[in-house]
Parts: sequence; structure tokens; C-alpha cells
Amino acid sequence: MELLGIPLFDDDFYKMMIRFLLNLFFLTGIVKFIYYKHNQKREYLFTFFLIGIVVYFLCFTLKSMNWISEWLWDCLLFLVLSVIELSL
Repeated sequence: MELLGIPLFDDDFYKMMIRFLLNLFFLTGIVKFIYYKHNQKREYLFTFFLIGIVVYFLCFTLKSMNWISEWLWDCLLFLVLSVIELSL
């Protein structure tokens, strides 16, 4: 299936969705069964899920780019994790 000559679904899309479901499974385990079990603060659950989802899509997008060098990937990942830590 194509739209204006661009394939809508390819192997990367299916790979991304399978990994996203796996990420969501582990994210649910970490947030609900570890964090919520000890703190009981419901107002932070949505924030943790949203941060986990955004970081997943950011990392998947950056990893799929072939032109990005390894040290730049490490710097960007460190920057994202540092911003998340400072915001909490």
C-alpha cells in the first residue's frame, strides 16, 4: 500500500510496533508494580507512562537513522535522560 509513492507500512513499522508493545509491557511493570506499589501517588502515573513512550519513540527514530554517529547517539541519549531526571 502506497501513498504518493511512499510505502505506508513496511518492515520498520511492524518492528516498531512489536517493540513498542514490548516496551509498554515492561513500562507497565515498572511503573505500576514497582513505583505505584511503594508510593501510591496516582498523579505521577500518566507522567511516567508519557515519558517512557516519548523516550521510546525518540530512541527508535534516532537508532533508525544511519547517518548518525555512535558518539552523537550516546550524547543525545545522555541529554534526554538528564532532562528527564531534572524534570522529576
